[in-house]
Amino acid sequence: MKRQNDSKPVSEQAELQRQVESLQRDIRRLQLEHDLLKKANELLKKGLGVDLQLLSNKEKTLLVDALKPSYVLPELLVGLDLARIRRKPVHDSAAWGSMILADGGPAFLLMPVH
Repeated sequence: MKRQNDSKPVSEQAELQRQVESLQRDIRRLQLEHDLLKKANELLKKGLGVDLQLLSNKEKTLLVDALKPSYVLPELLVGLDLARIRRKPVHDSAAWGSMILADGGPAFLLMPVH
């Protein structure tokens, strides 16, 4: 009687789990895009269609406010390409003492990415 190798099914199961997670992220991203377009059409009444990239910051902000109950803010900002931020460590030692986070962690400044 031959012994079966159990590592292959575990490996396949892990790969399938990664695929499931990837598909769930894609679904979430597409649902956000759908909701943004639908809400933009409702709020802005732009006629034949809406291009999210051509909206003004004010219009994008209206969409963010309208969809905040359904989505987290960073997700909305990325979906609208409204704000890209990165965390940059504070290098000024004089400012360091006054910029400690509430949890005692290191301070960071939010800087726009260009």
